Amino acid sequence: MPPGWTITGADNLGAAAAQILFSGSAATFAQVEPLAKSLCGNIRYLGENIRAAATLDLTWLCQCDGLFLGGAHGAHLCEPEDVGVDLYAPTFPEGDCARELAEIIHCACLRQSGRDVKRLGSGLTAHPTAGP
Repeated sequence: MPPGWTITGADNLGAAAAQILFSGSAATFAQVEPLAKSLCGNIRYLGENIRAAATLDLTWLCQCDGLFLGGAHGAHLCEPEDVGVDLYAPTFPEGDCARELAEIIHCACLRQSGRDVKRLGSGLTAHPTAGP
């Protein structure tokens, strides 16, 4: 049985942050390891359990999705309280992913209506709110 291949953060291939997870047959992993090392230096063999690579990849995706949804929800909370989204981004440190997301939402708000998150549409909320 071939190993499970999972690439976490595929955009990082070739960069130090890239990571490829493998699980399954140790013999098969030994055969493909040189190829994997040509893609990135952070290769992790997780053992014979074929489900391990996919499970850990899902945990990584959950963290990414949680960050996005939390950031979007935080921006959406600002709107009904008449708090500008421009005030939201600086609550996170420079370089933090949440700050970058808040800045993107703020720029989108400016393009749409000046500062109204609600007008960005259903991309930020699953349940549109009533309002003026």
